[in-house]
Amino acid sequence: MSGKPAHLQELSYPELIRASHKRLQELADRQVTVGKIGVIFIDGLNEAAGTGTDALQRLAALFPPTLSNGLVIVITGAGLDGHTASLSTVLPGAIRLTLPALGPDSQRALCVELLDQGMVTSRLATLLCERAKGHPLYLRYLTDMVNCGASEDDVVQMPAFSGTIQDYYETLWWLPRQLERQSGL
Repeated sequence: MSGKPAHLQELSYPELIRASHKRLQELADRQVTVGKIGVIFIDGLNEAAGTGTDALQRLAALFPPTLSNGLVIVITGAGLDGHTASLSTVLPGAIRLTLPALGPDSQRALCVELLDQGMVTSRLATLLCERAKGHPLYLRYLTDMVNCGASEDDVVQMPAFSGTIQDYYETLWWLPRQLERQSGL
């Protein structure tokens, strides 16, 4: 972010907050200067929540409440709805991004494309599509599972896209409102 090699610094927590806000804003400003928008993906924020509410709050405080239009921060994690209080500094103005369901023909074509060539059968593709119910991320998860050696019986044991699986995938992505404004989402 600084354009220079990183070096270890020992900072107090308030100093760390100020430094991270400053560096992120500097990065955003550099992106504006060159006419670009930088995107930072922070995946698995729910794992910070697993270490405790305090850890999640401390991590969230490292992100500035607002940035110039040169930087977007995308936060992913399962069950973020359950941590809104801890994420209160980063969620105001955030939008949730969900993926639209694929139509049957598109889903089947994607399924066949994602499966390793030696694995593709009409029966397996139908089974995977029945489980994914048009959801592209879940379909990807299921095809990866098969490509790594899972059998049709293993796939049958996987839940269809509904309930907790649907909750997981549909509460996964949070984006700042600035991305919505910039991209027309």
